[in-house]
Amino acid sequence: MFGVEKEMKKLSKNLHLFIIACISLQLLLVPGIANDDAAFVNSFWNTLDFGENNVLTDWSEAGKIDFSILDFTGILYIKNDFNSLYIGIRIRENITDNMTWRVNFDVDADGEWAEDAKSLTLQVEPENLVFSYDDEYYIQNHAISYPDSQPDNFEASMRTFTSVGRINTIFELEIPFQTNDHLHDLQVQSPETSNIGLSIDAYYIDTGLNGTWRGDSYPDYANASSYIQILFTGPQDHKIPMFEGEEPPPTTEAPEESSAELSTQYYREEAGAASSFEGWIAFLGIFVTAFILGKFRRRNKT
Repeated sequence: MFGVEKEMKKLSKNLHLFIIACISLQLLLVPGIANDDAAFVNSFWNTLDFGENNVLTDWSEAGKIDFSILDFTGILYIKNDFNSLYIGIRIRENITDNMTWRVNFDVDADGEWAEDAKSLTLQVEPENLVFSYDDEYYIQNHAISYPDSQPDNFEASMRTFTSVGRINTIFELEIPFQTNDHLHDLQVQSPETSNIGLSIDAYYIDTGLNGTWRGDSYPDYANASSYIQILFTGPQDHKIPMFEGEEPPPTTEAPEESSAELSTQYYREEAGAASSFEGWIAFLGIFVTAFILGKFRRRNKT
């Protein structure tokens, strides 16, 4: 009888140690997963094209996500029509400096290095603002972007508009999924089964001050390890446009953009991974506890 009691105490001690180990493992690993930067944004189906004077109409059907670069904040809009990728970069400022904004693409989504880039430049001249754009590309592990010698295979424009009494700047790009430049351009053959990585970097031409969103810091901003991943949807999954009037004035309690809509378009891969990991830990703990209790009952019966 004494031996059985000693064995039960030993098993109870081992059970307690196992539970403590599980909790410790959960506390150590789950925060690491939750802080991962892997993220996705949907590219919804395009039916409205773009270029109208109301940004809320143009991009109301697009996937969107907030971004911040340098002292600028804005919204990235993304949509497609299976032939072209449409990108809107809305900046909540009126840009009055010589600047270059660049959209970098990890075409093969390998998370290693960007292959393609679209450069957007603003030159401030007396009583005039000159906008130009250029096709660029990267060589693996070389931080410098090189101008593409072939003609530009995309279109871009820049305009300003007023929202809530504040001037906004927006860059709008139409980028074909496939071109004859197989080495330096996007080559998306099957959008519904493909995804590509994307980041944005910007710098002041006069001072060299720079910043990136989703890319590595300068000079390695073409490092694609933390790029956001674009998921393409087709016509059967297109988002029904929600046409809006002028945006309501911002308040101290609520952000300008609705967080409810953002939650359906932008999610973190690690959130699913974290909940799955917690589920397995809980299941394992229940299984081991039931096994040990069952063993105790069988021993007591004998």
